[in-house]
Amino acid sequence: MALVLQLASQALGGQKAFDPIVLQKAGISTSAVEQLRALRLDGEEVEQAAAVKQAGMAEENIVTLWRTYHRRGQRFVNGKAVVRLRNVGTSDETILELARRDLLDGWVADVVAMRRAGFSDGGILELSDLKLLQKRPIPPGDTLARLKHTGLSEEAIIRLAAIGLRAEDIDRIEQLRRKGTDEKEIIRKFERKPH
Repeated sequence: MALVLQLASQALGGQKAFDPIVLQKAGISTSAVEQLRALRLDGEEVEQAAAVKQAGMAEENIVTLWRTYHRRGQRFVNGKAVVRLRNVGTSDETILELARRDLLDGWVADVVAMRRAGFSDGGILELSDLKLLQKRPIPPGDTLARLKHTGLSEEAIIRLAAIGLRAEDIDRIEQLRRKGTDEKEIIRKFERKPH
């Protein structure tokens, strides 16, 4: 039996085979396990799916997440990203939208920083629209969190990001906020500023 498993593993290029027990132990129903099997998850993906379930993602959303990646011809082995997002209160719907936009690999640290600073899921998706659809450079999440900590509203920060923020602008905005400048005046200053 061990020889058969070893040969099967070698045939898969060293990848572990699909193990439904791992998914069932994580609390994933038989129906969802069969849907994941149909997507041909490998052993590493199975382990990631189990971790995502344990982080609280609904099983129908787990299936949708893996389906999204597999339709693009990609494996999804970044369950840690989903766990990090779930740990800061990001909804399944937002995680799935970030997956559709292919942002789960490169933007998670930024989203985590923004969520910790109080950004809503809607605000994060608006910023991702600026980043992807309008091709605007978006400051890193920790920079946007700095702005949020000055008392600027999420809407004002998104507006400033849409105008275009450079690294040196952040210090200037913090100075203006310390002087008591309200966010509408800050936005007016940056709308007039040539970029």
